[in-house]
Amino acid sequence: MGTSPYAVQFVGALADDVVDATQTAYPLLYSAALIHEAAEVSLYYALLGVDATQPLGNFLANGLEVVDPAQQAPGVVLAGVERSEVLKQAQLIARRPLGVRAGYVWESRTSRDEGASLLANPLTLPLGETYVIFTLPNKLWGHLIAGPDGALADSSDLILDTQPNNFRASAAVSCLRCHADGLLCVTDEGLPFVLANRTSFGERRARPRRL
Repeated sequence: MGTSPYAVQFVGALADDVVDATQTAYPLLYSAALIHEAAEVSLYYALLGVDATQPLGNFLANGLEVVDPAQQAPGVVLAGVERSEVLKQAQLIARRPLGVRAGYVWESRTSRDEGASLLANPLTLPLGETYVIFTLPNKLWGHLIAGPDGALADSSDLILDTQPNNFRASAAVSCLRCHADGLLCVTDEGLPFVLANRTSFGERRARPRRL
């Protein structure tokens, strides 16, 4: 914490006593210093209880005990979006109930190709970047970003954040800022298309559920 630009070393007899008792030169920190450190992505993931060395799928299946959206299990709700306020890529968004506690996980999977249309194959999961929001034990939200290979990432290759110098959206600060007012609403474009073209997909397969 002493390396944080917000850390201040207090001086005086009382401050010296606290330093001796805690064995640290920075026993008292302003909240900005704590937020600065906790926003570092590797520490942020650790605070969420996520092993960043493991694929995202492992955490979803074993840490949160949620089913794969491709299984269309009870409680899984899907929405297909061609374009959004945040991304030019098509997305398939899935909401699933958590298996470990009350709450949900929202997962947005993007297409690899910016020009690809979700409607070309709306019942297949895209294979691009993945963004996850999930309910924490304290009812707040945790945020994760994963690359096309499923490995957890510090930031997105697709989403821009104009606040940091590198313009990259990070899993901690950028996601928290973007969702400060809650989830971003989307309009499902996949369901109307599939229902209008049932014969192209088959009666049993054409059963997407609206988010």
